[in-house]
Amino acid sequence: MISLILVYVTAVLVSIVLERQERRHCFNIELEYRLLQKPVPPKRPKLPRLESWLNIAVGVLLLMLGALFLWTLFSVISNHQLTPLKPMERDALMGGAVFVAAGLALIILGAKSLKLNSDYERANR
Repeated sequence: MISLILVYVTAVLVSIVLERQERRHCFNIELEYRLLQKPVPPKRPKLPRLESWLNIAVGVLLLMLGALFLWTLFSVISNHQLTPLKPMERDALMGGAVFVAAGLALIILGAKSLKLNSDYERANR
């Protein structure tokens, strides 16, 4: 349990550091363009539009799978009147929560990428 929390916290910290590094890099590029008195080009999307839609589709699938898994687990627990969770049930609960979290993350990533794609296309017209 502690190791899972440690892995999660480490992943969050790495993503925060990489996000800050990317912002700093973009700021330096904008600064160089302004010093050269040239217009700053719009930020280029990392994912094409098709991959963004695929991220959203896979995210919805994972979200539904995790929610169904959790719903099934809770219905089994409530039907058998199990108040203390056994280690296997705790692991199953954690697995379902991971599926839900991964699905939400993919949906958010796909939506942000779609917005960035539309902004980039609008700027290049």
